[in-house]
Amino acid sequence: MVLVVFYSHTGATRRIAHLMAQCLSADICELVPDPPYEDDYKEQAKREKQGGVGPKLRELGVDLASYDTIFVGSPNWFSTFAPPVTTLLKSADLTGKVIAPFCTHGSGGIARIAETAASLCPSSRILPAIGFHADATADDVAAALEGLGF
Repeated sequence: MVLVVFYSHTGATRRIAHLMAQCLSADICELVPDPPYEDDYKEQAKREKQGGVGPKLRELGVDLASYDTIFVGSPNWFSTFAPPVTTLLKSADLTGKVIAPFCTHGSGGIARIAETAASLCPSSRILPAIGFHADATADDVAAALEGLGF
């Protein structure tokens, strides 16, 4: 079974995640920080990244153990995952899972998304990271997934 799990602050990553889930006929789960980030999130996110601690997350509502492949999506914040995604990857047992990282970005590309996924999920098989501009289309998403063999 396949799951698309993601964090989205502005809605761009949410839109891409839903397109992915539709293409993959996958389940989907949104990471929600508790409490949510304010509109001006950058200082809080920077402190969390520098301190190596992310926000508390609301209950996922899915059992990660039920999935073989997990697509993990995030906006590119400071060249890596947003802290809610880091919280999930640090706290979940993803041993033996296939992890497919993806991000949305302006001009930053995938930056260190793949390296971060590999360091946080050392007992998982990490697929190449894929990046999407916020205006990516369903065809862009389908092509990227096909490039990964899906």
